[in-house]
Order: sequence, then C-alpha cells, then structure tokens
Amino acid sequence: MREPHEFRPSDDVVLFHGPGMARELRRFADLSDGRLPPAVVLAHRLDWDDVRLALDSGAASYLLENRYAYLLTEALLCTSRGASILDPAIAAEQVRVAARARAEERERARTSRPEPAAAPGRLCRLSRREQQVMELLVAGQGVRDVAQVMSLTDKTVRNYLSRIYTKLNVGCRSEAILYWLGHLDSRDSDVRADGAQADRVVRST
Repeated sequence: MREPHEFRPSDDVVLFHGPGMARELRRFADLSDGRLPPAVVLAHRLDWDDVRLALDSGAASYLLENRYAYLLTEALLCTSRGASILDPAIAAEQVRVAARARAEERERARTSRPEPAAAPGRLCRLSRREQQVMELLVAGQGVRDVAQVMSLTDKTVRNYLSRIYTKLNVGCRSEAILYWLGHLDSRDSDVRADGAQADRVVRST
C-alpha cells in the first residue's frame, strides 16, 4: 500500500515499517482527510525527531526493532481497539516530560501567587533580619528552611524567634504569624482600660 486512497473502510490498523516512516505517516495523514486508520510505526532505531513527528502526525503506537519487537502483534491488535503501545524507552521519556511539565506548572503557580504581606504597623517592631524570618515563616518555611535560606544555624533562627515573640508579645510561632498578618491582636491589647483581661481576638479576613 503506497497511497492513502488504497485504504479500505474495513481496515482496522495500518503499519508503517522502515526508515523515514514518520514523514510517510505525515503525508498519509495530510492526504487522507482524517480517514486514516489507527497507525503503528515500527522503526529500525530510536530517533527522537522521528518519534516526535510520528506522534504529532497521529501515530497511536511506536515500536523499535529491538528486544521488544515481539510486541508488534499485540500492538497492532491493541491499536486497532483504540489503545496505544510505545517502546519502553519512549514511554519512559514521555513520563519524564509530563512530570517535568507538571513541576514547572506548580513552580509557575507558586511564584505567581503574591506572598502574604505584613499588616500595617507590624514591621516597625522588628529589625530587618527579624522581618526576613517572619516573611519566611509566613511563606510556610520551618526553622531549618529559614536557616538554610538565610545561611544561619538553627539555634540562631530560634534566637531570632525568641526575640520576635517578645517584641510582638505573642507566645508561639502560629500566634506570631497570625499577628503578623493582622489576624490576631497582640497581648498588649488583652488588658482593657478597667484592668480586666480581654479574650484574644482572631480577626477574619
């Protein structure tokens, strides 16, 4: 079979075997007006340009003449039923590419989100380094992460935290974060004018 018009409606699958078959598949796809049966390519060797062209041209399955070539019969049968069979090396690369794309998408989403900002009036209480520690805590970093980012020891970060808690008049990291974002009143405001203790107030956004 050399031309697309030679296909019959009863053909379930077509095999492209030999060198340059990706280009031939593209030609058939362009000339068949969408009526090309599911295609399988059997190539002599791994050529990533050929693989990409074949898959872009609609190949459902792609095998190499190697130790996995015995899968050809199964590949033809599965492809005729709508499945896809790829040589393991090609399948593994597709998994790696997909994983890389997902990781890049997550990184883009992470970096495009605005970082939580300190509420007005919170900055003036802390030194610049203490502010950096708080910004990292608010971004979800732990003590060890903060130490690595700021090139400090864990002990130094904990010393910073102790001073931060004192300056913000809070008792723990979660309270410091809530206060920093303006969602929690400082303990300075816990004593009312009449001297009675007031409940801590968590502010909703």
